[in-house]
Amino acid sequence: MTIAHSVILKMLKKSAYFVAIFVALFLSVQPHPSLADNHQHIIDQVTAFHSTLITAMKNADKLGRIGRFNLITPVYQKVFNTSLMARIVVGRRWRQSTSTQKQRFASAFQTNNVVIYASRFDGYSGQSFKYLGTRPGPKKTLLIDTMLVNPGNDNVKLTYVAKRIKNKWWVIDVLLASGISELAVKRSEYSRIIKTKGIDALTKILIAKSPMN
Repeated sequence: MTIAHSVILKMLKKSAYFVAIFVALFLSVQPHPSLADNHQHIIDQVTAFHSTLITAMKNADKLGRIGRFNLITPVYQKVFNTSLMARIVVGRRWRQSTSTQKQRFASAFQTNNVVIYASRFDGYSGQSFKYLGTRPGPKKTLLIDTMLVNPGNDNVKLTYVAKRIKNKWWVIDVLLASGISELAVKRSEYSRIIKTKGIDALTKILIAKSPMN
């Protein structure tokens, strides 16, 4: 079992609490985006992201963590809307933050997310990703269902939550097998720090986790 697989399975055990948070974040289901909306592009982008993760895994030792980070970053930026994700995890205190604070946090937040991928996908033993299809999501989102296929181990379902923003589809969250929202997990982890120390303190913590430090 690779570290990537074991880390994902550990997160699945916390499902009940984090599903509740995700429901609170995306409550009130709206009609599915019009079939006229072209969401094939974001499906292709997710597929490209998966291909990049496989490449990182296959060349994990050669690349090292910094190399994997550099490989994944540009593809991640094309798929995920970090600005919206950062706003969601910070919550109501986002409005109280200055433009500079928001920019610094969003940048550190993105870096930390990519660091996590670079750390999780650090070895290859025949894994592959499979596209399963799309379905309606809350608040006019599109759910892109995929599967991480692990030969000899349990497969893991990964659902990308995509939202249309200014005529372009972006991924804003990832749900693990039993509905765990990665965004909700981060919101829960960050809330105490933001409440007691503020957004700047959290930004410094995330920057400290950069592979360059």
